[in-house]
Amino acid sequence: MKFIISLVTLVLFSLSAFADETLSERELKQKAKAFIHAKNARQQPNTTVEDIEYFISLLADDFIDEHLKFNVTTTSKE
Repeated sequence: MKFIISLVTLVLFSLSAFADETLSERELKQKAKAFIHAKNARQQPNTTVEDIEYFISLLADDFIDEHLKFNVTTTSKE
C-alpha cells in the first residue's frame, strides 16, 4: 500500500513539469498503471532491454530507484 501511495505521489510530482496541462483523474490513474506495469515488467527474469529503457524513460532526470533485495540504488538514466 505504501508503494502505491508513493508511486501516485511520484507520478503527480513528475507531472507537475507539465503544469499547464491539466489531467483528469482517469488519465492520472492510467499513467500510474502504465508506470506500475513498466516497473513490474523490468523486474521479470525474461525482461528485455526495451522493457528497461521504457521504464527509465518514465523517470525524471533526477530520481532514486532502490532495489532493496539486492541492495542496489540507481540515480542516473545512464
